Amino acid sequence: MHKIRIYTDQYLHSGSCLVLSDELKHRLQVVLRSSPGTLLYLFNGDGKEYTGTLTAAGTVELSDVCRVEPLPKLRVHLVLSASKGERLDFSIQKSVELGVTSLSLLESERSMVKIPKDRIARRMDHWQRIIIAACEQCGRCYMPTISKPLNLEETLATAVVDYRVILSPQGNTALKHLKAPAGELMLLVGPEGGFSVAELNLAQNAGFIPVCLGPRVLRTETAPLAALAAIQALWGDF
Repeated sequence: MHKIRIYTDQYLHSGSCLVLSDELKHRLQVVLRSSPGTLLYLFNGDGKEYTGTLTAAGTVELSDVCRVEPLPKLRVHLVLSASKGERLDFSIQKSVELGVTSLSLLESERSMVKIPKDRIARRMDHWQRIIIAACEQCGRCYMPTISKPLNLEETLATAVVDYRVILSPQGNTALKHLKAPAGELMLLVGPEGGFSVAELNLAQNAGFIPVCLGPRVLRTETAPLAALAAIQALWGDF
């Protein structure tokens, strides 16, 4: 039987009655055709998952905590260069499934997409919905955060992570040759045309280690997923 997981930004506690938004009611009753008595699994991003029962009134009667997600063995902050809509959406969705703890977006010199300031809020809402849907699908109870697009200088200035990696075909180091991160890892991924020489130098001066993912040049939506899978296999929870 399909497990229905629902994210809500409301406070959850055992024995309470959760009033659903009109959007969630529509999703459960019309899209998923859930009937009264349907068992639901709810989370709000704090690491806990609750069971609940859908009522005829369209509310949810919460039961007990059924699962507490362990804190991630490795925290990964992923910086994705802005790319064409579907490619970026795909990268965000799959990186959440692969366990990133936070994301931010980068507008680099060779980025094919520049997001107008008057559209950033709408795009951020769109990406947040992708993150929520990915968490519902893959079983995560902690919600990754996402930050608005910045240029490289701004991104480097706000970096607080000590262990820093930048993907580059010109890198002469493989992930497997790096020491295991002691805390959080920051992974910087370039656009379709790659980082410029000036950007690579800027990142290296800021402490980023250039890493090459083998002899093949990967697309901008493939590279972060390959790197995340390797990172999880080397030091994470794979």
